[in-house]
Amino acid sequence: MSRLPGEHRFAIPGSADKSSVSINDLVKHAQATVNDREEITWTLWALSHYLPPETQWLNASNEPWSIERLLKIQSRKTPTARPVEEPTASTP
Repeated sequence: MSRLPGEHRFAIPGSADKSSVSINDLVKHAQATVNDREEITWTLWALSHYLPPETQWLNASNEPWSIERLLKIQSRKTPTARPVEEPTASTP
């Protein structure tokens, strides 16, 4: 995880108005789009880094979520032999 503050902004390449997005914006987007049909490991890592452990919220579908709920979902998963990796040119 980066140690960048939540207020840190990134330029959006190619935007006509030179828009930017902050880490806080990305955190809010992750909170709004989290669901139990997709893998949540990276979401849990990011949200637990930038939000207090007791944080609770409603996603865009008006479902209740919390760091605790993400942890419960993650703890039910069977550990794999290695961490999730992004494919590289040498990875099939």
